[in-house]
Amino acid sequence: MPFLLVVFLHHSVHSQLVVTRDANKVDSLLSLATEPKEIADLSIELYQAYKYNKLEELPNEGAYLIRALEIYDSLGLPEQAAYTHNSLAGMYYNRGQIQDAKENWEKALELYQSTNNTRRIGVMYNNLSHAYNKDTAANAQALRMEYLQKAIEIHAHLKDTSSLLLAYGNVGHVYLEKNEPKRAKEYYDLALDLALKINNPYRIETAYINLGKVKMSTNELEEAIALFEKALTYEQIRNTDPLVSDTYWRLAACYRKLGDHNSADKNMVQFAQIQGELFEKEKTNQLLELETKYNTEKKEQEIEQLRERELIQQQALEAELRLRYALIAIAILSILGLAVIAVLFRRTKHSEIEIARQKESLEKLNATKDRFFGIIAHDLRNPVISFQGIAKLIDSYLKKGKTEKISELSGKIQHSVNNLNQLLDNLLNWASSQTSALPYNPEPLAVSRIIDESISLFSDTADAKQIIISSNVDAEVMIYADRNGVSTIFRNLINNAVKFTPEGGKIKIAAELDGNNVKVVTTDNGVGIDQSKISSLFQLSNNKSTQGTSGEKGTGLGLVLCQEFAKVNKGLIWVESELSKGSSFYVSIPKFTE
Repeated sequence: MPFLLVVFLHHSVHSQLVVTRDANKVDSLLSLATEPKEIADLSIELYQAYKYNKLEELPNEGAYLIRALEIYDSLGLPEQAAYTHNSLAGMYYNRGQIQDAKENWEKALELYQSTNNTRRIGVMYNNLSHAYNKDTAANAQALRMEYLQKAIEIHAHLKDTSSLLLAYGNVGHVYLEKNEPKRAKEYYDLALDLALKINNPYRIETAYINLGKVKMSTNELEEAIALFEKALTYEQIRNTDPLVSDTYWRLAACYRKLGDHNSADKNMVQFAQIQGELFEKEKTNQLLELETKYNTEKKEQEIEQLRERELIQQQALEAELRLRYALIAIAILSILGLAVIAVLFRRTKHSEIEIARQKESLEKLNATKDRFFGIIAHDLRNPVISFQGIAKLIDSYLKKGKTEKISELSGKIQHSVNNLNQLLDNLLNWASSQTSALPYNPEPLAVSRIIDESISLFSDTADAKQIIISSNVDAEVMIYADRNGVSTIFRNLINNAVKFTPEGGKIKIAAELDGNNVKVVTTDNGVGIDQSKISSLFQLSNNKSTQGTSGEKGTGLGLVLCQEFAKVNKGLIWVESELSKGSSFYVSIPKFTE
């Protein structure tokens, strides 16, 4: 269920840049800035320029915001500092670092209260409610509703219609999650009335979709269809918005339940086409950026290698000159000359060894790069082409009246989406590891919760192969690690276990304390691994992917990433396996100590 964060535009002395939001202009001005406040203002402007124009993520965006925050704090500017805390909170929230987001929203609220900025106080209450969306603590949902009611009270008093309709919508989400559709509808209706009042197409469309979800939850499918189709009259303005594909998917589900397979199939065709366009557009941009980044790094490394070689050659030349002088000196001081020759020989030999080492390092780098872009060229292109093929196949079935065939494709679409997301996550995480950019934000984590979340991602695939996945992990077992890192490890290990376990097989996951660490083992009774291949499992340049028991394809990146994330989290990963009997993958992570 999407929740709406409220972010206000930052107004500084550079008002013309606030309007244009030209990232290049802001970056140029920032490089020339000397005054602290000007540096802080332009750092915020650059961050906004990337967000406003929906560019790729600003490199080290957190550093820009923290630098601005330090300056505003030192200058005693609470309004600007509060705005920056809100921006940091939004960044952390999008990254899944909920505790950091919560702390920054609380700090922003405190600063706005100190300046009596009532409107921003209401906005912070609305934003703070998001920190409790998935919090399972006993009082979490009560706090969430309390913050939203405070936001509503403030916005209603100020007659701030735009902020008020957002708060109404968020309260509706809370009631829908609590399975109270009647109360949810009351607040969604309030949000719709305000959206119509200010004639905001996007908010009107969102309100109709939310009301359609309510009707769908109460099985009033015809009314749900009418609301979704009404929303689509606004969605045509943005035919690549994810809301559009989501609405077509819900329409297809409603029609399918009503037995109108023809209408369901037509909406499924629209969903497949838009989904394919979204994936191709978004991920192609990311991969182009990634390729440019790699080519730039490769050139920089080659230049550095050339400089080192020139230095070594210069050293060798100097060594040769010194050798000549030493030969002359031998006639006078033969013992001293022999000693000098021995020293120079050792230096020359060391230079040769260094050149050979650097050559080997560059060859490994090129081999890794070639393997990586081979994955991009082959394995990533195939799922995108698969989307296009599925859309054409659905269209063909519709024309031939074979509607019963289309129902079989919906599962394949979702499966392709999951596979593509998994592949892209692995590719982008691996690329980050090669630039030493893997994040490490450790926090106390319940192992059982991380495992259960990972299992849920592959439950459909496991059910299709009649594989039983069981987890025997005590809820009290805690580790101290980066959430995204360990999630990536267990997600890849469970994916591999499902892939290489035959139909009717079993996968068991268990955890135990091991000194200062927690050891988690994932065991399957699948095909196992040949002992000759185990040593190369965690190396990308030598790692060749193997098809699963049902022909599933892989990239060879998963286990490489697992090892990288294990190292970052101060842990270890290893495997024990016997061919035709199964495998056990062990992960050891530091336990949490209060």
